[in-house]
Amino acid sequence: MQADLDQLQAIGQVAQVRAAAADAQRSANVATAGLAAMLQTQADARGGVAAANAAVHGATGKLSSIAVAAYTGAAYANPAAAPSIGPGQTPGGFGAFGSFGSLRTDAAEMITLITDQQKRNLTDAK
Repeated sequence: MQADLDQLQAIGQVAQVRAAAADAQRSANVATAGLAAMLQTQADARGGVAAANAAVHGATGKLSSIAVAAYTGAAYANPAAAPSIGPGQTPGGFGAFGSFGSLRTDAAEMITLITDQQKRNLTDAK
C-alpha cells in the first residue's frame, strides 16, 4: 500500500516538474528573442559607424582638394601682380623666383596641416 501511495505522489510531482520546465522554456524563449533584437541593434549601429567613417573620409578628401584649389587660385587671382615669367616660374608666380613664392610656402604648410588633421581624424575614428 505504501508503495502505491509513493507512486501516486511521484506522479503528482511529475506534473509540477513539467509545469516548471514549461515556464523555464518560455522564459528562455523571451530571453533569446531579446538577445536577437540586441544583436540586430548592434549590427545596425556598426553599419552606422561604418557609414559615418566613410563620410568623414570623403569629407576630408574634399577639404584637402578645396584647400589646394584655394591656394592655387590665390596665385592666379591677380595675374598683373605676378612677376614676369622666367626660368622655373608660372604665370601665377608659383616659381622659385617670384614675389608669390611665399604663397607656395603657405600652400605647402596648409596641405601639411590638413594632412595632419586627416590623420588625427582617421586615428580618432578607429
